[in-house]
Amino acid sequence: MKNISSDFVVGGVARNDDYYFHKLFIGDVRDSLRKDNVLLLSPRRTGKTSVMYRMLDHPENGYKVIHLNVEDLATPAEFYLSLIDAINEHQPEYMKKLSASWDLFKDIGNRFEEIGFLDFKVKLRKTIDWEQGWKQQAQQLIEKVIVINEPILFIIDELPDMFSAMAENSADQLKEFLHQFRKIRIDPKGNDKIRWLIGGSVNIRGVLDELGLIKQINDLKTESLPAIKEQEVISFVSVMLNDREVRYDESLIPRIYQLLGEPIPYFLQLFTQELYRYWKREQPDLLNASHADNVFQHALLGEAAHDKLQHYHGRIQL
Repeated sequence: MKNISSDFVVGGVARNDDYYFHKLFIGDVRDSLRKDNVLLLSPRRTGKTSVMYRMLDHPENGYKVIHLNVEDLATPAEFYLSLIDAINEHQPEYMKKLSASWDLFKDIGNRFEEIGFLDFKVKLRKTIDWEQGWKQQAQQLIEKVIVINEPILFIIDELPDMFSAMAENSADQLKEFLHQFRKIRIDPKGNDKIRWLIGGSVNIRGVLDELGLIKQINDLKTESLPAIKEQEVISFVSVMLNDREVRYDESLIPRIYQLLGEPIPYFLQLFTQELYRYWKREQPDLLNASHADNVFQHALLGEAAHDKLQHYHGRIQL
């Protein structure tokens, strides 16, 4: 078998050669970020995080890119503490510039190599009372970024989860955080150097509207992740099967698209992977539409896949 250029990515983040979908859409997001901060919306498991990692792995327009998943965070203090930690992880040299003359780092200095990534957040947590001082440190962070005067893109993923957790702890704290977060986003001094790409499932507006806080994100330009086009499906399935020297006739790929409708990347990856396994196991001369029906019924709708698919169904509904 010839060298295989891409792996099946079922449920994980597709990066580098494994990234296939929404490439034109990424260009649209980059264009929007030239002038605006962006709210990237999509249902869960439809490829939003892969888009964000694509922008992290392939920065453009001179941006230094910082990525942070906030799904497990529940307080403003944790958000800004984790954001600073993410800067150190993704852009350690930039972190050294930020820390210069910042009182937060007076006991750490520039000894980041000695501390290491794993201990950095632990030491940072001990420098101040973060629950009391997070607003001051948030403002300090933005002021330091403005002084350095180098373009930076903050990518924040799974924000609705953090909002929900904050609201459970304290609605007043969430309101205070949203007000401060909006304040630093719209600061005119950082308008041409700082951009925010914020990702969330489509329920983010509902979460904030219920709390009367929807106006706190009205500065963000909304970009909605488009459905995967038929030509993207054709290209993806062709590459994955051809790389593995799978033989198939012209009825196969149209049937895959028909069965999946507007496919979610997870299901398309799973379907194609199961077709490849079927071909290896059964060794038909050519895969065709009937084989696609068989695999779809047994591998995607059958009992063996029920628990896994039910998990993703539930996640998509959130």
